[in-house]
Formats: sequence, C-alpha cells, structure tokens
Amino acid sequence: MDDWKEVKKDFYGEPDCWVTVKNGVIDFSPAGMKDVKGAENLSYDDYLEIQYSSLNHTKRSLERTFLNNDWATYKGQIFKKTRKNILFERLYIMAEGLDGICRDDKESHVWMKSAPFKAFKENDCVEFNADIYRYLKTGHGKQIDYGLRNPTNIRQILQYQLPSDRQILAQAIDDILWETSLYHDSVDRINWLDVRNGAIYQQKFNQLMLMATLRDTSWIKTRELFLLRQKLWSQPTSGKLPSNLLRSITDAEWAHYQPGMIFSFKD
Repeated sequence: MDDWKEVKKDFYGEPDCWVTVKNGVIDFSPAGMKDVKGAENLSYDDYLEIQYSSLNHTKRSLERTFLNNDWATYKGQIFKKTRKNILFERLYIMAEGLDGICRDDKESHVWMKSAPFKAFKENDCVEFNADIYRYLKTGHGKQIDYGLRNPTNIRQILQYQLPSDRQILAQAIDDILWETSLYHDSVDRINWLDVRNGAIYQQKFNQLMLMATLRDTSWIKTRELFLLRQKLWSQPTSGKLPSNLLRSITDAEWAHYQPGMIFSFKD
C-alpha cells in the first residue's frame, strides 16, 4: 500500500481536515467540494483523487496565500484581453499573514473575468484586491487549481518589477528558521527579530541559502527537509556544517560536491 492509500485510509471522511502530503495538501472534508467551482457534482472519492493528481500542477503562490489565509494585494500587467476574460502573466502578490509578517510572491498565467477591467487595455498595469478560490479544470483531464475573482479597489499603476527568485527563497528560509526557532512558541513572530541572536540567525540563514542555491532542492521529501532543518539548530555555531549533516545531504545525492568546498564560508 503506497503512502497516498495510507493517508486516504487514515483521514477518509474527516470534516474540516486539510492534510499535508508530499508536494501539497489534500482537503478531506466531504463538504469541501462544494467550495470548488465546477466540482459540485463530483463524488467524494473523485474529489480526493483529483486533488491528489493535481499536486505539483497548481498555482503554488495562490495556493500558499489561500491556505495561509493571508490578506493580499495584487499587481498585474494585462497580457491578453478577450471579450470575457483577461490574462495576467506577471502577477505580483503582496501578502500579509495573520502574524503581521508580509511577504512578496509571484504567479503567472492567471485568467480573470474582463468586465471589472473594461477600462483598461492590453499591457496596462493595474493594482487590485481579489478573492482566491478553487475551481475544477477540465481542459486536459480534471484538476483542481486556484484562481482570482471579485476584484476590488482596481487602479492603474506604473510598470513594476516582480520579486526575484532569490528574494522569495530568502523569505522561505526565514520561515524555516522561525518554525524551528526556540522562540516559536513563546513570542509573536513580529517580535522575533528583537529577541533572537542575530549572529546565529545569520549563520543558519547563510547555510540554508547556500544549500538551496547550489542545487534545486524541490525534489527533497518534506520529512527529509524537516530533519535537515532541525539539525541546523541543534548544532554548535561554526563555519562549517557538522559531518553528520553533510552525510544527510550526501544521501540526498549531493555527493559530487566536496563538503569542505560547499559549506565553508565567511560571514
């Protein structure tokens, strides 16, 4: 029995239950499909299987904003406009979490109804707020994805730059360090900067940034990555990662790098 079958057996029929699996999350609530546009007539089993087959094929930035229940403002350049719809290929997401922490993200190929944007033309840049929703795609097999609707506060803006991949990665690393911090359960995240050891934080940040930029780590299993996170904080602060952590990384198929070359650095 594979992992998905085990997870499905354990959580089948659970109300108000979102479960993290490899490459995403699954909503196990039988009532959940009622909130997915176009999925109202699916069977419960179909709803689960379509979610599973959609993993790694969703608009991950919108998904992340939806699951975090973030409040977001969007910037978009109208790439294409039809009678009924418009297409944003450079969507800038400015999100604020319930913890007061802001983050920048980006998405591409987001379609919306054109009526609210009728005053604008192709290549115009606009800023707006909108609701994130889930919908059933049927063009190339059935998939559940995330989109935007009900835009408000629409206004035209000047050209803008998207956040860089490195900027988004830095935010993700900061998330990792916060989630594994000793202060995680004792202070609000917005106050973490005032109480953490800045030198230790910077060293751990540099280590993770180096690991992430030397090679794409998106294929590493969530559990393996979590173990690497935990080890980072449990080791003494030095200029190199400890040998046992290096072995874990080598097991993740990084053997063609020399440990002393990869992980030695100066602040």
